[in-house]
Amino acid sequence: MIDILISNINGHNIAENLQSFTTLPHSAGTKANAKVAEKISELWKVNGLEDVHYVKYDVLLSYPDYDNPNHLHILDKNGKILYKTKGVSPPLIPKEQSAEGCLIYFHLIE
Repeated sequence: MIDILISNINGHNIAENLQSFTTLPHSAGTKANAKVAEKISELWKVNGLEDVHYVKYDVLLSYPDYDNPNHLHILDKNGKILYKTKGVSPPLIPKEQSAEGCLIYFHLIE
């Protein structure tokens, strides 16, 4: 069985699947994340997995405030701000980071 599984691993398919699953932002516990789970579930079923199911759980995360993004400050020894981030990241791969809200900083401690 292991030999069959290993012989069917295809790097190109892995890359395509990862790109498909991560094209849009999908923070845990959101509707977007549920859509990713549905895509994965369907892919597994199409490929012959029989007992594909979801397990519900409570996501205990804070979410970004898109209208008021977090900023990172670098302070001098007197507390004066030397540098402040813009609150959003510049796109590194524009094609993959074009969705609204995907470049906002969150989970930063101020």
